[in-house]
Amino acid sequence: MKAPPPPRNGASHATIYPYGPFKAGDGGTVMLGLQNDREWVLFCEVVLENQALAKDERFDKNFKRNEKRDELLSIIDACFNKLTTEQVIAKLDQAQIANARLNDMQGLWNHDQLKA
Repeated sequence: MKAPPPPRNGASHATIYPYGPFKAGDGGTVMLGLQNDREWVLFCEVVLENQALAKDERFDKNFKRNEKRDELLSIIDACFNKLTTEQVIAKLDQAQIANARLNDMQGLWNHDQLKA
């Protein structure tokens, strides 16, 4: 008997969290992906500026973060809502966490790579 496929998650990852699109306070969207527990600690300390969260037993392992997506999203949103897209990206870069700005069509047409 085959196991059922994971539920569809759009641009989010089915089993890794946080991973996918997140809104910034200026309305922009940033794609990010945490790959391991080391990155989780850096995300908490550098990006969210919340060292205690890194050791919070609700989120200290990926499977726990994945199970509590809604609760963790509320925490991330509370932080990101205070920041611009550029500020979120700068913090993610500082923490060396994979990220990218999600462009709308105008942003795509104006992108330097497309112009080149």
